[in-house]
Amino acid sequence: MAEQWYAVVNNSTGDLVSIGTVLADPLPKALVAIELGSRPDLGTQLWDIPTRSFVPRPAPPPPKDRVDDIMADGKLAALLPVTKGDMRAAIIANLPDEARYY
Repeated sequence: MAEQWYAVVNNSTGDLVSIGTVLADPLPKALVAIELGSRPDLGTQLWDIPTRSFVPRPAPPPPKDRVDDIMADGKLAALLPVTKGDMRAAIIANLPDEARYY
């Protein structure tokens, strides 16, 4: 039989205080215990205060391309008489991948 997991929550704020299989008896008056059923996967789920439950983590945003930032600056374009396409290709060719995305 699987262990029963609980979330201990601040009743007035909804903030998650702890998770576990053992509850203090009695819980402090400001806290409430919510049955979770199973252990939440904190790598793929996060605590949602409004619903007082674990929800799937949103996908991380895609990495930002530094080339777009450089192109948008305009200072480089003012120095070089090249098309934006040529400038973009030159930047990409000379910027290592690990420096390109952040």
